[in-house]
Amino acid sequence: MLRMETKDRDAKRILVVDDEKDTFEMIATLLELEGYKVFPAFSGSEAMRFLEVERQGTSETETPVDLILLDLMLGDEDGRDICRKIKEDEKMKFIPVIILTVRASLQDKIDVLNLGADDYLTKPFINEELLAKVRVMLRIKDLHDELKREKDKNILLTQALEQRYSFGNILGKNT
Repeated sequence: MLRMETKDRDAKRILVVDDEKDTFEMIATLLELEGYKVFPAFSGSEAMRFLEVERQGTSETETPVDLILLDLMLGDEDGRDICRKIKEDEKMKFIPVIILTVRASLQDKIDVLNLGADDYLTKPFINEELLAKVRVMLRIKDLHDELKREKDKNILLTQALEQRYSFGNILGKNT
């Protein structure tokens, strides 16, 4: 399913879920020109299968992809259901999801954002706006990942200290 090979193994991985192949091609080209690895899913079920396979190949602290661009109106499943499944999954809930859809009503936007989507962009969109939103979401995810790594490091340091010193010794008591 890999859309593009790149020499940069650190390139951000973006899953584009859209049942319109022309729309996917346009988005993929735009993202690839920016150096991102793009993975296609042309249905909700294909997106969930891809995420499941990819998550099996990642460590506990990694996510299957760095960002998901998700159309709301897919042939087999509503994008809202896909978004909900992603946000309810412990390993995937911090993957940013940007909704890309022709649905422009304020209520649609509010509903999807309340489900856990991180941003919303109405089709047709301006390329520069999509790229700006992608960069913002990836920056936020990078910060989240860095905080998670630091938290994990602090937990390991605390455990090492607890093993080395008993709580009583820290308080100056003999144990």
